[in-house]
Amino acid sequence: PGYDLLSLASAIGVQLPYPVLGAMVNNRLRDLRFKVFMPITVEFIDITHPAGMRMYVRSLFFLLQKAVRDAVPSCRLRVNHSVSRGYYCEISGFKKPIEYPMIFDLVERMKQIVVRNVPFETRATLTTDAIEIFTRQGDMEKVRLLESRPKLYTTLYGLDGIWDYYFEGLVPSTGYLTKFDLVKYYKGMLLVVPQQHNPDKLEELVVQNKMFDIFQEYQNWVDILGIQDAGTINTQLRNGQASELIQVSEALHEKKVAQIADLIKDRPKMPRIILIAGPSSSGKT
Repeated sequence: PGYDLLSLASAIGVQLPYPVLGAMVNNRLRDLRFKVFMPITVEFIDITHPAGMRMYVRSLFFLLQKAVRDAVPSCRLRVNHSVSRGYYCEISGFKKPIEYPMIFDLVERMKQIVVRNVPFETRATLTTDAIEIFTRQGDMEKVRLLESRPKLYTTLYGLDGIWDYYFEGLVPSTGYLTKFDLVKYYKGMLLVVPQQHNPDKLEELVVQNKMFDIFQEYQNWVDILGIQDAGTINTQLRNGQASELIQVSEALHEKKVAQIADLIKDRPKMPRIILIAGPSSSGKT
């Protein structure tokens, strides 16, 4: 039947500076439930490995989602983006700004689940069945994504009765998630994670007001475009709305470039050099 990586790591006595979270199997990230049937190259990793940190953070997302569902069953966690060395989160359906009494409650709920050491389950299922599960849970974002994703099977991850979908694996159980915090940040909260090279300490908050304002501006743009998530984009493209989506996006982008040009022109002293930075396909050229 093969050996799962968790049993294999225990059998050969893998020793890493921090608990083993997963493994690179033939250079591909696998969680510790992955079974080995033939000769392969395995590199076990902990939180100090970039892929191990990603596993830890994804598992924290699921842990926080579980706490939110328990606290306000009608609402859903929304992890918006990374900022200030953490992850900015909001609660969709929650009508008020998130204040500290609620944040303290969520942290306490998360810690209780960590103490219980609840396993993260894995289930490969038909995509049609996964859509039914997410429909029952009220996760319409996941429904839209899977309906627009032409794959027969989908791997689901479970935690204490709820299911979610991730592109890569999670840590074996909640007992691994001993370091985290939640702090109030703007109208939402910031999930604080361990430092990758010193996981015994949490990342120190670095306020990035300008960066946060840009993310908020981006959110306004996608609201104008009527985009809620990746599944919405896929649906619009299938419905023949690609040209309209591109044209409105470019109009918003050109307006922003014009605003930046005006700001440069209005400076008391014309700058000698202007630097443009951005990721691939962001319109630098």
